[in-house]
Amino acid sequence: MIEHPHGHPHEIRDRRIWVEQHGEGDAVLLLSGLGPAGSHVIFHPHFDARAVDHRVIYVDLFGRGRSDRPQDLAEITFADDVADVVALLGQLGPAHLYGFSYGGLIAQAIALDHPAMARTVTLANTLHGPEMWQLNHANINRELATQFPEVWERIQALRLDGLRSTDEPLRQEFARAAALVRFYDPGNAALLADEPGSSNHELYPIFCGDDVDFVMGARRPGSRTSGPGSRRSAFP
Repeated sequence: MIEHPHGHPHEIRDRRIWVEQHGEGDAVLLLSGLGPAGSHVIFHPHFDARAVDHRVIYVDLFGRGRSDRPQDLAEITFADDVADVVALLGQLGPAHLYGFSYGGLIAQAIALDHPAMARTVTLANTLHGPEMWQLNHANINRELATQFPEVWERIQALRLDGLRSTDEPLRQEFARAAALVRFYDPGNAALLADEPGSSNHELYPIFCGDDVDFVMGARRPGSRTSGPGSRRSAFP
């Protein structure tokens, strides 16, 4: 059972964005990952200690967690995610930004385009563009092939049958070794908090393509011409 601090929806750019706040002091805004699909839940209870001397702010982006969800998930864009967070900071004040994975892209965009809103930026397990994302998947696949050859053999057989990496049989195969290839300490995988609705798995292939473990497709997260380093949004 996850113990949530007090929270309520904030009216942000004509949508309701769920926000929880815990503690007092300098504000720390946590921006979640799990690709573009995760909610703030992954940060519980790991940041509770920060609330001793900081105001820890948890946020669910539009279409994730307890925030409003559009009828068409294709309405969700990286540019809007950034704009929503900037608008939220306009209400709550500048904060230290902690960006995990996809949240790190948002933190970078805010630091580059709205520096007054970011007191500091901490990036965790994140990336700077589609090439880096693609290389990360290639590295994971090498680890799978080396350490779990029997799993990799089944994955290759399913792909020969025409399945994409977001099809359920392939997702199950990738999940078998996820703890080992995605965590420095595989035991930490069991510490990830979860609750119904905390992740929007339908959104992931809309952003990244339905064969994301092999080919970055769809909206190509980040690019040389529109990534954070170019001072433009990392997603179209």
